[in-house]
Formats: sequence, C-alpha cells, structure tokens
Amino acid sequence: MDQIYPDNGLVWMLQRIVLSGSGPIFKLFTSNTTPTLADTIATYTFTTDIPQQQVAGSAFTFTQVAAHIGSIQAPNVVFTNVGGSSHTVYGYVILDPTSTFLIGAARFDDAPVVMAPADTRVVTPILGDYSGLAA
Repeated sequence: MDQIYPDNGLVWMLQRIVLSGSGPIFKLFTSNTTPTLADTIATYTFTTDIPQQQVAGSAFTFTQVAAHIGSIQAPNVVFTNVGGSSHTVYGYVILDPTSTFLIGAARFDDAPVVMAPADTRVVTPILGDYSGLAA
C-alpha cells in the first residue's frame, strides 16, 4: 500500500528533521559529479580550503508548498576559498550534523566554477521533498 504525505505533513516532517541535532552541513564538492539517487558521501571529493557551513535547524524559517513539493529554507550561506590556490567546484552536498550521511546534493547550473583564493560562492540552504505519488 502506498503512503501519501499531505503537503502540510511533509513540511512538518522537514521542520522536525532540521530541528533534530545541530542542523545540516552544506559542503562544496570538487569532483566533476552529477548527483544520482545511488550516491553516498564517498561519491564526492572536497577541499579543506573551502570550509563547510553548518546551518542551525532554527534558521530554516521559510516554508513553501507548490504542486505537492514542499521545502524549507534558511538564509544564504557564503563559502569562501581560504586557501592559497584556486579550486574548481561543481556543486554542494547536504550532510547530517555528524557528516556521516548524505542527505542530498546539487550540481551548480553554471558548473564548473573556479574559486580563486578569497573568492566566495553563495548557496541558499533548501531542503525539500515531494508529497504525493504519481498516478
């Protein structure tokens, strides 16, 4: 039997997910990867020159539901290349607060992006899901 999550139930679940623990971690990846459903953290490579950003669960205050797609959003985070060399980045991953579980990933529309030392990249933290099943 199929489970259906009403739109407001989906948003409630997403809010509870981010409020548990310290909040999700967003991290830019340097591997030329197109995210797939089979990915794990090991699918991606990272550089310590662009530090990860942890977003507090309480920062996810904007919610939206449209066409049975629910999302919650926090204010933008800014990634900075703090190293002494350029890095090419392709997108970002979302990890659990302990960095042991891949929650999601996105490839930048303008990938690849070269970040020289001190360059920044802005990412809008959004978590979402589909709240219905196709007929």
